[in-house]
Amino acid sequence: MDLWKHMMRFFTFMLLLVYTTTMGMDPQWKKSRWRNVTQIRRWNPSRYFDDPDRVMLLSEPSREDPLGDGLEYHYYRESCPQVERRIIQEYFYRVRPRIIPSLLRLSFHDCFVEGCDASILLDPVSGMASEKDASPNELLKASYDVIDAIKFETERVCPRIVSCADILVLAAREAILTARGSFYPLQPGRRDKMISYAELAEYQLPSPFSDLSETLVSSGSRGSDERDTVSLLRAHGIGSIHCKFFENLLYNFSGTNGTNPSLESGFLNLMRSRCSKFPSASSPSPSVRACRS
Repeated sequence: MDLWKHMMRFFTFMLLLVYTTTMGMDPQWKKSRWRNVTQIRRWNPSRYFDDPDRVMLLSEPSREDPLGDGLEYHYYRESCPQVERRIIQEYFYRVRPRIIPSLLRLSFHDCFVEGCDASILLDPVSGMASEKDASPNELLKASYDVIDAIKFETERVCPRIVSCADILVLAAREAILTARGSFYPLQPGRRDKMISYAELAEYQLPSPFSDLSETLVSSGSRGSDERDTVSLLRAHGIGSIHCKFFENLLYNFSGTNGTNPSLESGFLNLMRSRCSKFPSASSPSPSVRACRS
């Protein structure tokens, strides 16, 4: 339970950090092209390799217990010392601003279901659906492609050494840095899980349609208290949201065939202009930017 609590606090911090650092973001920064990464991010990645105390990956526990506490800094120092630089270089080559929220959610969805074991990356086999096929993960394809590309590069440099679980969490941390969040050290060594079940993701991941009490129960099962849960929900204000996840508030609140009475009329009209009651076949699930108060 303590491990789940620490894990949930970690991801709450990650998402809240991105939200708070992007609230006052300069519009010119948002519009700028990402070719000059060091200028946009205003940080120099090389400094992380000059300081041996700055470590970039989440750890892997012992072989017997995939959720144990066998964490260790500099895990790849002997087996693949260049892995951190390679992963970051490939990240910068692949990632664009719109993928940042997806990378964060990919990491969160992986860790919330049975721990940070990269089981969310496994493809279905022999007709058995995997976590990747679960409905909560169906909108994460762009981030899957990024992780696959980074894994391909690490395999080219250090075959069968670096776990996908390490790559996934490092990419999430790099996404926070890209969004002008703060650096935080992580320990490497986490082992990949070799089996994945779609029903686990369907059952365990919090639903966007859950009410507050249901969400508190779901997060509480992972050791999070009310403060952690509220922070985690509020931090989801980065990126875009697909209309299908909230259109009931606009057109059929609580089965009344009406709108949520708490919505201000101007905001309601704005959301209705973005999310049609009858979306076209060519755009069945439009999306809008997540709103910030």
